[in-house]
Amino acid sequence: MTTMSLKRHWWGAAAMGAACSLLAGCAGSAGSGGAGGGDAGEGVAPGATAEEYAAALEDMDPVTLTLQSTASSAEDVAAYRSAGLKESVEELSGGKITIDIAYGPTIAPYTEVDAALGDGRIDLAYMIPIYQPDDYPAFSALAAGTGLAGTSPLVEELTVNAAMLEVAYGTDGLFDQYEERGVTPLIPFNATSSVVSMCTEPKETLDDWNGSVVSIGSRSSLEQTEALGAMGTSLEYTETFEALQRNTVNCALTTTLAATMTGLAEVAPHLAYSTEAGFGRGAGAFVGGAGYRQLPLAAQQLIYDQMGDAFKNSRRADLEGTSRLMAALEEAGGSIREMDAEAGAVLLEATEGIVADEVEAGAVDAEATARIEAALEKWRGKVEQLGYADEGDFVSFPEWHDGDPEALQPYADAVFDELMLEHRPS
Repeated sequence: MTTMSLKRHWWGAAAMGAACSLLAGCAGSAGSGGAGGGDAGEGVAPGATAEEYAAALEDMDPVTLTLQSTASSAEDVAAYRSAGLKESVEELSGGKITIDIAYGPTIAPYTEVDAALGDGRIDLAYMIPIYQPDDYPAFSALAAGTGLAGTSPLVEELTVNAAMLEVAYGTDGLFDQYEERGVTPLIPFNATSSVVSMCTEPKETLDDWNGSVVSIGSRSSLEQTEALGAMGTSLEYTETFEALQRNTVNCALTTTLAATMTGLAEVAPHLAYSTEAGFGRGAGAFVGGAGYRQLPLAAQQLIYDQMGDAFKNSRRADLEGTSRLMAALEEAGGSIREMDAEAGAVLLEATEGIVADEVEAGAVDAEATARIEAALEKWRGKVEQLGYADEGDFVSFPEWHDGDPEALQPYADAVFDELMLEHRPS
């Protein structure tokens, strides 16, 4: 990977209300200056210094915000995002904002995070809306759309996450659904790492898949599984290890990060993926609740201005999780296989049908597939221009993976400047 200049180029915030180009209409912003909580106060410009933030927050009473992380502990590979946010917010606020991290779903289960954000038990959180498809149908549709991309260790990871974030910002229904549930999206769509199959036996052909029982996490992955001839059962990722260990299921569709966090290589050491299409990703979102919206405008902006780094740290965790998983599979004597052409074609056809069904149901507009594909093509080009390239396959990824988080900074800057900055609280 080529390491580019690390300097952030701050642009002026784009005018809100401009016509959005992807999916249906214009999306909302990440905050409205203390909505629901009195005088918002003065804001600060993008790229503000610590001194400027301190001046803007001088009259603010100190506040402690509770952040629920998906990481199981501070040592977990998934803890980069929450730990980085805590450090930067506390430092830049001069101690006016303290963040307490609750690891794992210890305050609210994943299906109740939005309720906890509304009643004040949680102020900031990583939530998983695909577990609530009836409440977040637009999000569920976008998660299905991630399957239109293929799978690769680096380039497709960076591409899919940026492209689907761009699509999400143009999805009116998505922001309406967040608002109805009292949720403020700071990163409205995080596609996460590749979803692969982790199985007790190798799965390469349709015959291999036929009759298998597979743990799935979303409606779209259920339909993909059935198209391959297997049977799906819904489990949260924290339940899959025991199910595989007991042979209740034969495979789990899981992100590489979740597989690493839960040690699936030990009980399901045979990984399969497709470059033709991907399994629908276990997408999530980084969000705020009532406690965030009641902050002064400058405090909301301070937190939001860290979302570029939060996005970077999500990718850092994804890539590190993939690297560790490949090493764990080698140690377990497992296998890493690309599904054959016939299985890949079936997976792609099923994914296209799922997105078409979402269009027919009204979750996304009729041009959804074309717009997702256009965004994927655009960001593949940008990722290449930034100097990122796949230098091998999944098997060799630990050998060429650049674990330096600064290597991802040019990509994170591009995502923040081109996608997030326009939606900064104002």
